[in-house]
Amino acid sequence: MTVHFFSGFDEDAGASCVGPDGSWEDTAGVQKRADCFALLFMIAGSALMTMGSREALVRRGDAAVIPPRVPFELSRTQQLNACLVLFQLEEAISAQADLRKTDGFVRLFRSSGKEGTLIRLAEPDRISAEYTLSRLRREYDQRRDGYQTLISACLAELIVTLSRRCAETQPQESGGSLARAIAWAEAHYTEEISLEKLAEEAGVSPRHVDRMFSEAFGITPKAYIVKLRMHKACALLRRTEKSITDIAFECGYSDSNYFARVFRKSCGMSPQSYRKNGADIML
Repeated sequence: MTVHFFSGFDEDAGASCVGPDGSWEDTAGVQKRADCFALLFMIAGSALMTMGSREALVRRGDAAVIPPRVPFELSRTQQLNACLVLFQLEEAISAQADLRKTDGFVRLFRSSGKEGTLIRLAEPDRISAEYTLSRLRREYDQRRDGYQTLISACLAELIVTLSRRCAETQPQESGGSLARAIAWAEAHYTEEISLEKLAEEAGVSPRHVDRMFSEAFGITPKAYIVKLRMHKACALLRRTEKSITDIAFECGYSDSNYFARVFRKSCGMSPQSYRKNGADIML
């Protein structure tokens, strides 16, 4: 896992865009954008935060979950100290983790769309998060034996804290039905999944599970499964030298030609073209 950690943001020395491979990307002004999820924690001071099309005044105890490729900016800063952790969600929380079945996790990392989510931490959670961040920073800086394992543990703790806080402060969604459906889909998306099976795992009717996905994501469950497969395919195309046929099989397609047609329809280009210059495509 690759985790980037920064502190002491200000308008003159803000971080540029950082990819999960550690590369830096130039951005205009102080606006930032990452090719992975980002967690922003306010440690001290205040700032006006722009995230997507939203603006909000943030201060100590505030946190933000920023989805991949969503632009964000901190301006009008006053004695600002903020920490930003960037990571790949699939590497941080396994597909089998119980956390993925919770409403809070789904809202933060699956239903936040292109805007992201702001969270106000309760005082005990703020104190705990700041301590965890300090441990993460120490491990990142010192890089002693086992530091990657401890960084992963710290990151998982932060994600759990935010997910719980989100569930506590927002209305429950269908008793966790959507969370259960998404968690099961993410663990089995390479298989043939029927609407009836998805509904059975969610504990609701097929009609209801179809409505839940439509309300949360604006697409059908079948389209959501395709989106999961395409995200996986894009990651493999960017990060590996595997053949298109091998990638198709790994993403649940037995026919590489059909996979290529689905990929072109979803991404607007062939898998080969994406591998060359499609890293900026956002599904």
